[in-house]
Amino acid sequence: MLVLLALFACRGPASKPPPPPPPEDTAATVTGETGAVCIDDAMEPNDTLASALPSTGGTAVACLASPDVWSLEVGPDGTVEVAVSFVHAEGDLDVRLLDAAGAVLDAAETASDTETVAWVNTTGAPAPLFVEIAVWEGSPSPSNAYDWVATVTECTDDAFEPNDDGVSAATGIAASESLVMASDGVDVFAVEVPGSTEIAVTADHVPLDADLDLRLYDATGTVQLDASTTAQPRERVRWFNATGADTTVLVRVDRFAWTRPCTPYTLTHALTSYDCTDPTEEDDTPAQAAPIAVGSVTNGFATAGDEDWLSFTVPAGTAVRAELVGSPGVATGLALFDDAATQLTDAVWANDTGADATIYARITGLGGACGPWELTVSEATPACAPDLHEPDDTPATAGPLVSGVANVTVLDDDFHATTLDDGHRLVISAEAEAALGSLELAMSDLTGTPLDFDGAAPYDLAVTNTTGAALPLLVGIGNATPTLGCLPYALDVLDIDCAADDALEDDDDPASATPVASASDLWSSDDDWFALGTVPVGAEVRATVVHRVVVGDLDAELLDASGAVLAAGTSVEDDETVVWVNPGPGPADVLLRVHPWVPTGCATPYAMESAITLP
Repeated sequence: MLVLLALFACRGPASKPPPPPPPEDTAATVTGETGAVCIDDAMEPNDTLASALPSTGGTAVACLASPDVWSLEVGPDGTVEVAVSFVHAEGDLDVRLLDAAGAVLDAAETASDTETVAWVNTTGAPAPLFVEIAVWEGSPSPSNAYDWVATVTECTDDAFEPNDDGVSAATGIAASESLVMASDGVDVFAVEVPGSTEIAVTADHVPLDADLDLRLYDATGTVQLDASTTAQPRERVRWFNATGADTTVLVRVDRFAWTRPCTPYTLTHALTSYDCTDPTEEDDTPAQAAPIAVGSVTNGFATAGDEDWLSFTVPAGTAVRAELVGSPGVATGLALFDDAATQLTDAVWANDTGADATIYARITGLGGACGPWELTVSEATPACAPDLHEPDDTPATAGPLVSGVANVTVLDDDFHATTLDDGHRLVISAEAEAALGSLELAMSDLTGTPLDFDGAAPYDLAVTNTTGAALPLLVGIGNATPTLGCLPYALDVLDIDCAADDALEDDDDPASATPVASASDLWSSDDDWFALGTVPVGAEVRATVVHRVVVGDLDAELLDASGAVLAAGTSVEDDETVVWVNPGPGPADVLLRVHPWVPTGCATPYAMESAITLP
């Protein structure tokens, strides 16, 4: 195969100049401005969707009037990434990823030697796709050779499906299972917990892929025993069965609303039996406090009215963190005191006294029969080694704005840069230990115009781009009140498409209410209505709208068929739960209305779950 390539001056990297008039010759063999001729490859004709050749990669030649079109397929929840490599100076190529109707799913039109496009199939069905590789109209050379590869990653659900609700809850799970969260968004497992036994469950995942939430329910699925809904890579729940009889619990894993489908995760659970004998007694006063070491984990038992005291030494110039984990079935409380019996106000304490100090921990049984607790005392002294984004101390050296962990000192601010697409909303949340210092967050555009500022916990910044063009942004983070000089912080970054909507639309009024008990991957920029079903006399209906108020504050209402409000949730906290018990005289059809507290013009992601419990 003969390929004639002419070398011409390439365009500048910043942007494309207007293209010259198209050449008159539109055949597969094209003559450029300098007389260079393009002889197409042996795969022709594959210039249109109709003549596309099935392939996932290879080497070929694209001509100015003869683009190459390749076909492939991606299964439900699968992903595809296409990379095209060539020498830009020998002819500029652009790449587009198209659906079966020819609509553009992604495009790459830079001035580099590699163009990359990608797409996630959230349609719920196999998707035929087309890769179009074309010579840019303004390219001086009429052709170029290229290498390309399409990497398709299919999503294969785990063997426990279908287990998307309490009725279909999977049984027989091992102590550790490697699982997959697909687009259904919910996995439910049933585990039997013997009497006087604690169950501890963890769900581990990669936070860049998804955000998973973990909840523990009773066998009916209506009473929540424990929940973990952080933005961290590990979620953990625990419950102690103090009934003395075997009890079935439901473990529910949810994919949070704006995460991508097909998320691998590991679910582990452990059952630990206790006889309610506390090996640390007598330790009911500070004088009887059992000494423990910083860096240790201590286990004990709580009963109502009983106090357990422990003590540990904190060296000068260091900080410690005390964390108590009890079983939700038995209420416990933790308080820390210095050696002068003054109660500390935070579970993290920095010793800046100049001398070693003894700290006392008091664990109190507040209610319940008997149950275990676990106290972890760890060093919290921040390590001031440069984080992975350094140097990012000035706007000129700003690092990428991504979720993760970093640190700042008085003299070391962090700057992060990003570009927000038009019609998108950016929400940034930061967390830091109050005992170690406080943060200041500021956001501006590249002209220095302030857009948002927060100097008090909880730290949040938000901006919606309505400019009509991409908006470059700069975020600065500083340590305002250091205690030990260095302040670690966790950053959570969310980029939301304000026009996003869900598959249940249109459901904007009672007449179009969707008959569903639970759903995920929902978006609210207006009213969303759900028909929860008929509630018999004496039965309870409970609905929870799972969302993050920093992204958008949603309210929830239960209404009857006439439009009368039965219950309302209008807090300014994460998640809204509404509950109504039918007092009679007859059964009632109940609707759920979800809506923004104040319309912002930008959609808020959420999930909804409900249950009707018979009397």
